[in-house]
Amino acid sequence: MIVKFLKAQQDLIKATVNKKNTYEIEMLLSDIIEGKVNGNDFKLDLIETGDDSFHVLKNNQSFNIDLLGYDKDEKVYKIAVNGNSYNIELEDEYDRLLKEMGLENLAAAKQKELKAPMPGMVLSVMVKPGQEVEKNEPLLILEAMKMENVIKAQDEGVVKSVKVEEGKSVEKNAVLVEFE
Repeated sequence: MIVKFLKAQQDLIKATVNKKNTYEIEMLLSDIIEGKVNGNDFKLDLIETGDDSFHVLKNNQSFNIDLLGYDKDEKVYKIAVNGNSYNIELEDEYDRLLKEMGLENLAAAKQKELKAPMPGMVLSVMVKPGQEVEKNEPLLILEAMKMENVIKAQDEGVVKSVKVEEGKSVEKNAVLVEFE
């Protein structure tokens, strides 16, 4: 996944490792991964050894790299290099353009309302006004087409009001929960 991202780049990539060290990476498209890191040439011989693992040779040094996780929204990869863990945040030309335009936080805008994704019946409400919720925390269960759907918080926040009652039907896009 990270290799596909890097190979797909034609412009400068900014990589920040463990929120400390930042590197400017310029990729050259070829079968061998090569380019520049902070203006210095690099060349990697990379072999995929599994779905999320690689063997890399750089300057006659051997590295085993495992992809441990990936947060798509934040563009953060968690990798292990020879057993040592690193978090790598990647930023491409598009991300830099959004920052220059002051639009980088659009996706991070706090959710004010949770709407029904489909018509259905509210089976259970798990939150109440004033309650703090975390991202992906279950808020309610909505039955639709004989299936129970757990509706979760898209962001962390505080419940302002619950607009539905257990046992009542709701239409698609009806407001279920409001947040402060």
